[in-house]
Amino acid sequence: MRRMKFLHTIKVTGLFTLFAVGLGWGLLALKTNPTLIGDLTLLSEKARQEGLRITARWGLSVQRIVVEGRTRTDVEHLLTALKAREGDPILGLDVEQTRERIEALPWVEKAAVERRLPGSVRIVIQERQPAALWQRKAGLALVDVNGVVIPDHIDGYESLPRLSGEGAPERILEALRLLASQPELSSRVAAAHLVAERRWDVLVMIGEAKSGLMATVRLPEELPEAAWKRLADLHRDQDLLNRDLDMIDLRYEGRVILHVRGTMDPGNEDLKTKAMFTGSPA
Repeated sequence: MRRMKFLHTIKVTGLFTLFAVGLGWGLLALKTNPTLIGDLTLLSEKARQEGLRITARWGLSVQRIVVEGRTRTDVEHLLTALKAREGDPILGLDVEQTRERIEALPWVEKAAVERRLPGSVRIVIQERQPAALWQRKAGLALVDVNGVVIPDHIDGYESLPRLSGEGAPERILEALRLLASQPELSSRVAAAHLVAERRWDVLVMIGEAKSGLMATVRLPEELPEAAWKRLADLHRDQDLLNRDLDMIDLRYEGRVILHVRGTMDPGNEDLKTKAMFTGSPA
């Protein structure tokens, strides 16, 4: 009995010794010949692909793709990001990488991807909502409420508010809230321009819509909401936006500077000064 235990100990010890020696030689071989690592990786990937093909033959393959929430995202672009076609092994679909690729599409804000065995892939996307048009050097571009530029055509969105100026997309939410704070004015807004990344100039319609006349409203850097409300009060009390104006300057506390259309004569400073100080105090 003691002899049997001894022999068993020798066998186990010898086995571990052999394994350790083999591992050591293997590590030494990898160290002296790094290309073996690539060979083993390639061999492992081939084995993985073969395993996935077997699972597909067993019925675990892509047979149905369900997409929810898609309105504007191009179908072909979506399928390209999915990188899966009918019959592909469904277990080979990396849902995290697929989600990242789909979220990189212009219209997609968020996405979720899941496998539903044996053969369905479900994709749920949340698309960006255009909130304004940004006037840039390359032309008009759609922008969502987070200031993300959507590099796509603007067809169907021509009536959105227009923003311009360096840094305007990043402050779109601020601009939209400001303009919407006075409903009687917001319907007259044609565009807003961010000046030196500090304050807003707003282009508003003067008189009837068919007149096509516009005036620039200059808002202060500090408390632009209060100045915007002053303009609404002036229009309500004095019908200001139905006068023949081309500029309304609200940057100065306690007064409103109005430029009457046609009086801005660069060669007549007296006339220009009189026009600048025409209006009612704030």
